[in-house]
Amino acid sequence: MLLSMCTAFYLAYMFVMQLVSLYLLVICGHATKID
Repeated sequence: MLLSMCTAFYLAYMFVMQLVSLYLLVICGHATKID
């Protein structure tokens, strides 16, 4: 039970990190385009 909870938390963490990195990439891309 604990292992499955840790796995789910890890997967959610990885998913959020990917979203954040993608979001930052888009923001930086738009910032450089505007500049």
